[in-house]
Amino acid sequence: MLKKLLNLPESVTDALLREVCQDFDAHVFAKVRVADVLKIECSGIPDDMYKYALQAHFDFVVSNSEHEPLFAVEFDGPTHSEPDSKRRDGMKNEICERFDFSLLRINRRYLDNEFSSWDVLRWFRTVFFVKKDRDRRVQSGEISYEDSIFDPMFVSVRTKSGWRSLELERTARGKLGELFRSGRIPFYVPNWITARDGNHRYRALAWIATDEERGVMVETAMQYHRLGDWVQFAIRGIVLNHLVLRVQSALKGEGQTQPCGILKAKADEFRHKYDTIIELRVG
Repeated sequence: MLKKLLNLPESVTDALLREVCQDFDAHVFAKVRVADVLKIECSGIPDDMYKYALQAHFDFVVSNSEHEPLFAVEFDGPTHSEPDSKRRDGMKNEICERFDFSLLRINRRYLDNEFSSWDVLRWFRTVFFVKKDRDRRVQSGEISYEDSIFDPMFVSVRTKSGWRSLELERTARGKLGELFRSGRIPFYVPNWITARDGNHRYRALAWIATDEERGVMVETAMQYHRLGDWVQFAIRGIVLNHLVLRVQSALKGEGQTQPCGILKAKADEFRHKYDTIIELRVG
């Protein structure tokens, strides 16, 4: 009896990757051996790492139109929390680090959760291509250095289905604006912080007042991805979407609020605990 090459989550991942790649003239390959992507011969990597690269594969590899590898995607299922899986994952991460090869690790949440009509996997892949093209245009002089700062909040991309904003928090900001205009919250601009911890994981904290004295706060984290500093914008969008849900719950009387003084103290603790990347402090 033959085995399926892809399980159900991998099949979904494959379909999403192919859909995005059609917009950028790229290709997707499944179950590609690590040694067929990276030039491990005479690379000086340790023997155990060399042997692993000969045996292990990437779940997916995305290439450009010339079939040159651009990045890999790994789908981490439930078994990846087991010690032996963690060891193998760590070795694959280290190999990609040594060869400066981009790697995105995802799980079901990257497929199931949507923010401003983007699932996280589709957003990551789209921003990767947009940022790569923008970097090329900056280097060629098409975009001046002064205009080279990249933030998806201010970028739209044309896909086969039309123009789309890359702002993950677009819907969240709209809902906060509606609540403010209806007089249900005193402010519509949230406070937020993005940061990194000692293990290079991304961290984010967001809070907003629900009345003059009390408010709500949410915190989230995301594992490290070898893609670029722009990954921080993903966790900003995610935490602000979570914040809106917390606000809506509190206004319905289904969630707890805290004194604004306590929220500010928790924000100070967050700043001292992690290395801040960007912060928006309203008051």
